Amino acid sequence: MSANPPPAESRRKTLPPSWARLRRVQQIHALCVLGIPLAGFLAAVCLAFQYPVSPAAIWLLVCGHALSMTGICAGFHRCFAHPGFKAPRWLERLLCGLGSTAGQGPMIFWVATHRRHHQFSDREGDPHSPHLSRGLLNGFWHAHVGWMFSDMPSNPVKYAPDLLKDPVLRGYSGEYYFWLAGGWILPGVVLFALHSTPYSFIEGVLWGGMARTFVVQHATWSVNSICHLYGTVDHEIRGNSRNNLWLSYLTFGESWHNNHHAFPLSALHGHKWWQLDPAGMVIRMMAKLGWIHDLKLPKTMQAEREIKT
Repeated sequence: MSANPPPAESRRKTLPPSWARLRRVQQIHALCVLGIPLAGFLAAVCLAFQYPVSPAAIWLLVCGHALSMTGICAGFHRCFAHPGFKAPRWLERLLCGLGSTAGQGPMIFWVATHRRHHQFSDREGDPHSPHLSRGLLNGFWHAHVGWMFSDMPSNPVKYAPDLLKDPVLRGYSGEYYFWLAGGWILPGVVLFALHSTPYSFIEGVLWGGMARTFVVQHATWSVNSICHLYGTVDHEIRGNSRNNLWLSYLTFGESWHNNHHAFPLSALHGHKWWQLDPAGMVIRMMAKLGWIHDLKLPKTMQAEREIKT
């Protein structure tokens, strides 16, 4: 298999069997991880009209959202895709597992896609730019979820060779489906233990599992779509990344996307005191506890940039 996908022109015609097979796998995975949480979310909402939603189910949704977003933001993104800090093996496994509960693919696949996005930000080759499709709605749809069905998978041999060379991280990434299924089933087990009724198990799976996954997915994907279309620009850089205040909590600080593209290695995305960055707060806490080291900060990188220029 070549290191890069076939050119865009050849994708419209015929694909080599290996790439065609990879794209089918990606499309099937996308259909499942989109459809199952959506179905669970709709079922939870419909059942809520007949049965009151228990406070415990809402707490499971909120706490599960925080844990999944911590895994995606602090783990998949700021630890593995851009090594903004270094963590011991036990913490790497925990962050990789929590990120897997978000249902966005195995960690190495996620990292390869994200690094490719940075390499070609809003240019031909970017897997999920909203600016490469005709019309605002088409661009939004493609950047949000459509790219998973139309774009070729990003080759980890090219975009994540450091992770592939590490057999331990390969193993953590390979546990994706175990963590994903556990993230749906465990909330049901918790509610069943609290209320001991069959419906409590269903309620836990729907609200703490599938609805939580649905919210986390679309919060994360809004960074690809909304944060490349709307918001403010603090740093003049290549591409159309934007900062969005109103998405900062839901995305755990990922919506300070212009800051991130300006300083991609920074473990903190909120650069000003009022820029809420929950994932950055978790990272700071882990640093104070001595769990992580080699923390990269935006002020340090700004000084390095000024020295180089």
